[in-house]
Amino acid sequence: MTTSKVVTRSYLLYLYIFLGTLAAFPPLVTDMYLPTLPAMAEDYCTKPSTIQLGLAMCILGLAAG
Repeated sequence: MTTSKVVTRSYLLYLYIFLGTLAAFPPLVTDMYLPTLPAMAEDYCTKPSTIQLGLAMCILGLAAG
């Protein structure tokens, strides 16, 4: 094996791990955000719909990349 093939394989492994982490991030964000929604609305003295707007913007940001 040459050095370039080893670098390419390690680069691909890093790329796969990185892309897998990026793919797992949006569900993780929503799973952490949704259960705390009522508590956040109470803490910030606002309506739950306002907090939901924050979640919508978060999802939009994740979709935009």
